[in-house]
Amino acid sequence: MIDIDENLFWSLGGPAGFVRAVVDAAQRDGFVAVQVPTYRPPGLVDALTRGLEADGMAPVHRVSDRSRASIVHRMAFAAGEIRQSLRSVGSMLDSPTLRGTAFVADGIDLEEWSAWSSFLRSFTVERRRRRSAVLLPVLVAFIPPDTPQDDVDRLFPGAVVRWRGRVSSFDMRTYVARRTGRTLGEDLLDRSAIEVAIGLAGYDPYLAEMLCRQEPLTAIDPWELLQRAYGRSADVHPRWGNGLVDTVDGEVFLHTACLLASGNRKAFDVRRWRAVSGPVLDFNATVCRHFADVYAQAIEARLPYRIETARGEQLVTHRYDMENKHLRDCLEGMLERQDVNFLRATNKARNNIAHNEVPDPSLLSLLASSWSTYAVTGRKEVAGWNWPRCGQRLVLMIGPSGAGKSTYARANFAADEIVSSDDIRIELFGSQATPGSQAHVFEVAMKRLTTRLARGDTAVLDATNIQRRNRLQVVDLVPTDMEVEYVVIDRDIEEKRRDGGWRNEREGLIDGHSQIFANEIADILGGDGRINVRVTDLRMRKSVAA
Repeated sequence: MIDIDENLFWSLGGPAGFVRAVVDAAQRDGFVAVQVPTYRPPGLVDALTRGLEADGMAPVHRVSDRSRASIVHRMAFAAGEIRQSLRSVGSMLDSPTLRGTAFVADGIDLEEWSAWSSFLRSFTVERRRRRSAVLLPVLVAFIPPDTPQDDVDRLFPGAVVRWRGRVSSFDMRTYVARRTGRTLGEDLLDRSAIEVAIGLAGYDPYLAEMLCRQEPLTAIDPWELLQRAYGRSADVHPRWGNGLVDTVDGEVFLHTACLLASGNRKAFDVRRWRAVSGPVLDFNATVCRHFADVYAQAIEARLPYRIETARGEQLVTHRYDMENKHLRDCLEGMLERQDVNFLRATNKARNNIAHNEVPDPSLLSLLASSWSTYAVTGRKEVAGWNWPRCGQRLVLMIGPSGAGKSTYARANFAADEIVSSDDIRIELFGSQATPGSQAHVFEVAMKRLTTRLARGDTAVLDATNIQRRNRLQVVDLVPTDMEVEYVVIDRDIEEKRRDGGWRNEREGLIDGHSQIFANEIADILGGDGRINVRVTDLRMRKSVAA
């Protein structure tokens, strides 16, 4: 079976929340039952072990053998105790050497459920009798997914955590984007491949990982590839217990393997269609706006423009309301042949979506490569044309999370000059560590920056700014006769971990940012090729983070 990035997966909001729920129940009740399908997320026990240890329940002893010994003796063996020293559940709970420890009982099956249920009943009763004692051992028991519900309710009242609906589409989006290195800001082909991977994977990181490793052309239509991997599962009836059905974003999701096993190409393509429809329609709209801007003078000279529709004649009063075909008709004789062909190909992809069809991957590839020649020449509004030129400048703090940017900014700029993304998150959501889309945070930051610069005041953007596309979205707001300064800051990664605070709670955040920063540093120091960017490199200076 293909290996996934377990550290990344267990840092995602849903999986991390599951671990937190188990740890909290163990801390609160001293015992917790965990129910997961037989097709379980990889690295689950390791993630729980880390969570228990981080919460002070250590060491964690894993009980997974199925010997003929009693359950108590198995627990003693797992803890490195002499079996004869622990003769009962009570002696185990009273053992001084087991104070503060945790047991994770994995591999319990229905064949042994009778013996385990007796032990678990004794454990919960004996632990309740000692509720005033401190540092009693805690128990996390993985019970079979098909355990009768009456047994679960009787043995673990209020202390059951189930793996159900734990992986959201946002979790999968984060996983796929991190594993592919591609984001929704990429071209049409990459965006479509990402969305198909998310839509087909559902809640399964194994399937997501397999799709992440494919080239975009294959990932957009992976039917043959996945048939070879999953086509032999036809005799498996899908149910939650075997991991072939779960919920995603509150909706029941049948594992894609079931569609492949039954040869249900139609349902498979419906998932692909849902995945690519958004990127294709967005792309068509972007292309139409581009040509509407490039030929704005010619189009506006013909407004209002009359068009024939199934509902009769209509008037278009703004160039942005013109659809693909309207643009070609309106600009007939003015467009180059390659422009006409490009618009027709874009319209073909759009019509595929309108007729519930998935565009051919080769068409999406053609559109993506062709668009690259248009996107760089697109007409832009004249930046800052009505701003006063009175010496104001835009300063971008640049550095990975925890580098010391905020400390430097506060020490070197007035408070009202600083626009902090962390402060905006707290204003909007009450916390710096906010998962999900950061689009609204970015919109607020851009509005505040442009408001200050338009008044003639210097503005400082206190954010990571470690990705080129994000930097240039800000830099290109500023006219080229106005100064932009990159203040580049970093420090030793061990210092960042030491002072990480909430950042350390997000697995991979500090290391991930450091890697992105290292990959981008050449562009950063080169001012991203912009003539009005001046770079101040303060990396590793002790005074920066002091």
